[in-house]
Amino acid sequence: MLKVHNGRNKDETTLEMQEIKEQIRKIYYSTRTSFVDEIVLFKNSKVIKAYKKK
Repeated sequence: MLKVHNGRNKDETTLEMQEIKEQIRKIYYSTRTSFVDEIVLFKNSKVIKAYKKK
């Protein structure tokens, strides 16, 4: 499993949920990030949504 972390608390993001979904869509369709199979969103150290490539 590959974990990507930018060092910031994920709860501090200024992105709206729609923007987050668009970023996830771009990650899944980009050939440069084809290695990404799963993205998990956390809030207050709890999983709020998990996305898995089909």
